[in-house]
Amino acid sequence: MNEVSSVWKVAWVVEAVRIYFAVAILAMIPVSVRADLVFSAAGAGPVANLYAVDSAGDLRRITDNIRWRDIDADIAGDGRVVFSSNRETEPKIDVERRSEHFHLYLTDIHGRSPVPLTAGNSDERMPRFSPDGRSVAFIRHAPGVQQLVMIELGGEEQVIFSAEEIFDFSWSPGGENLVLALRNGAESAVALKAVSGSHEDVNTVARGAGDDWLVAARWSPDGRRIALIRHPLRLGERSLSVLDLANGDERRLSPAGVEVQQSVDWSDDGERLLYAALVDYNYRYDEAAHKKIHEGAMHIFQSSIDGETRRLSAGGGLHRAPVFSPDEKRIAFLYAPSLDARRLALRTMRVDGEGVRELYPAVTRHSGILWR
Repeated sequence: MNEVSSVWKVAWVVEAVRIYFAVAILAMIPVSVRADLVFSAAGAGPVANLYAVDSAGDLRRITDNIRWRDIDADIAGDGRVVFSSNRETEPKIDVERRSEHFHLYLTDIHGRSPVPLTAGNSDERMPRFSPDGRSVAFIRHAPGVQQLVMIELGGEEQVIFSAEEIFDFSWSPGGENLVLALRNGAESAVALKAVSGSHEDVNTVARGAGDDWLVAARWSPDGRRIALIRHPLRLGERSLSVLDLANGDERRLSPAGVEVQQSVDWSDDGERLLYAALVDYNYRYDEAAHKKIHEGAMHIFQSSIDGETRRLSAGGGLHRAPVFSPDEKRIAFLYAPSLDARRLALRTMRVDGEGVRELYPAVTRHSGILWR
């Protein structure tokens, strides 16, 4: 072993130990929690910070930077926050961003200094706490493959599953299993994977029909059903359906003529689903103006598992990423007057679609919303 290799390995071990103890300490800090909406706020240029706003409209920053993009946040029950970011400890000039990587960081709802949770030359996205808050599952984009990885806070990583593409995943209510929407070659599927099982031990519960891909899978809070989004590869509509795990029956919920968009939010009783969908959508390129034209609107819908559907938003424009409030009396969503807007406003409304309020005017276009 040459001297350079030895020095590199020692440095790697020191960094791993530092991350281990920093995460372990943060994991033990008690946090007081109240109901907050968490989202990624747009800054100058591509910069994004995590913000929280309460029902009274009081706003505070969870992260505060002038250079990086802090995105993909999730919150544990005790107020800890995990997120993905392209932060660097030693920033360097990289105009084409070839050296940029997104890694996971841990902080809390009050904005304590973020602690790195992962490192290396791969990208880690979509972190999600286990129901007990002791572990985080996420997707790692490795060369030629995507991995669903779980890490115990203060512990080691475990690769749960690998596929050419993992579109989505969610935890079972008890945290013993994960459901994945994945693709290998031309085949897509939704599969259940036990956290403690072998890498090959999976239970496929739904498959793409050949002319569509399954691109979203969200477990219901009662553990009895999984919400699926089917994306057509040619003709057809992007639709929402619900799979009954007891008998394998799949039932379409979204109405005809709409294109369902991610993500989907379940009510606590597992009886209703919130989602956004494109209505009367048409895309064309204006040769004279040299620009893309998006026609139509995106609206918010609520469907019951019995098949009753209501459109909750009104007017035109873009309404996306709806989530229930903790008491399920209101709904938060993102709004913009046009489908191609780059910044959106955070709004809330009652579950009947009335009483719209704006809480923040500049949210990043691809931000999700958490209401905890």
